[in-house]
Amino acid sequence: MPFNERLDLATFTKIAEMGHGFDRDDFMRDVVQPIVMAHLEEQRDAGRMGRFEGIENRSMRFPDAWNAFLAGTEAEWQYTLPNQMAHFVLIWAIDGKIKGDREDGGNEAEAIPAAYAALCERMDEGRIVKPTFMPIMTPQPAVDDIRCEATGVRCRAIIEDWRPRLERLEMQDRRGWIPLEPVEKQPAQTVEIDLPTGELLIADFIRAPGVAEAYERAVDRQMGDSRYGPAGCTSSEIGRYATTRAVLKGTGMLEISTRDVSVSVHRDGDSLVFTDAHDHTDEAPRVEGMTVVGEICCDRSTVVLADRSIVAKLIKDRKGRLASFLSSPDGEDVVRMDVEPGRWLVTFGEAIHAPEDAAKLGVVTTARTWFVMKRIG
Repeated sequence: MPFNERLDLATFTKIAEMGHGFDRDDFMRDVVQPIVMAHLEEQRDAGRMGRFEGIENRSMRFPDAWNAFLAGTEAEWQYTLPNQMAHFVLIWAIDGKIKGDREDGGNEAEAIPAAYAALCERMDEGRIVKPTFMPIMTPQPAVDDIRCEATGVRCRAIIEDWRPRLERLEMQDRRGWIPLEPVEKQPAQTVEIDLPTGELLIADFIRAPGVAEAYERAVDRQMGDSRYGPAGCTSSEIGRYATTRAVLKGTGMLEISTRDVSVSVHRDGDSLVFTDAHDHTDEAPRVEGMTVVGEICCDRSTVVLADRSIVAKLIKDRKGRLASFLSSPDGEDVVRMDVEPGRWLVTFGEAIHAPEDAAKLGVVTTARTWFVMKRIG
């Protein structure tokens, strides 16, 4: 079915004339998304659509959602496909409106239908490019800010004849857009942490007076400018690993990135396991052979863990600020635990998140495992 039989000019014009706000958001979700997804389903079922290739061992929301759509399954970020395709329609509508509003002879009565005709042509061809907005500009990919959440690289999707490919932005050796290379899967990560007294403090962050300031100074000294570049960006897997190591080296505290979830602490003697507090059945999971001893609400999308003496040393606590904080209502969210003092091995990373991968470490659970700790000396 031609795209103009799914989306008529009147609906396109209505999109162009709608301003920012909830009404337009609702209209795009309820009206436009079903239209563009019906069009994609027709192309998929006719075998016209190709897969994004070479994205194994990466986490990329739009390509993952595209490939899952082709396979008839759901990706974790499945909503990005209808969102992005509806946004493509919106950009063409906005372009027509802008060209019609220009003072240099723009005519909305002509510009919006012209933008509509161009959109329908591209949707029928499977050539997904943005309008130019300016005559001197060349057409741009419609999906041009795709981030690889494993490596942090910035990518764009080129879609022609319903066949997609990815390019990444090279800023070092070869400047410009180049084909995205394959990447190896990151193995499980390990670090070692000292717990001198065994008085363990666990939270999404320890918000005692002076901790945040001392933490920031220490991590800045440790990472320098790399903290704010791709190598230390916590929106990527390798950036999160680098940050964990830098925080530990600079402060003596362990910081593991999670998501905005609740995390359960499981214990058996000199072993600790940190998992999602709920599994896909919405039940409280159990780690075989372990007991739940605490739960952390990760509003900061992290778990921070440290020996009490390390925190006191970090803030040069001579006035009992840490003790006052822990005894106050503000300190109630900190999980406190006595463990055997000494050196502990921490295993973390994407490679142990899935229950089947965690099982290789002896962690039998139905929930995502964030990290595991064992005393080693």
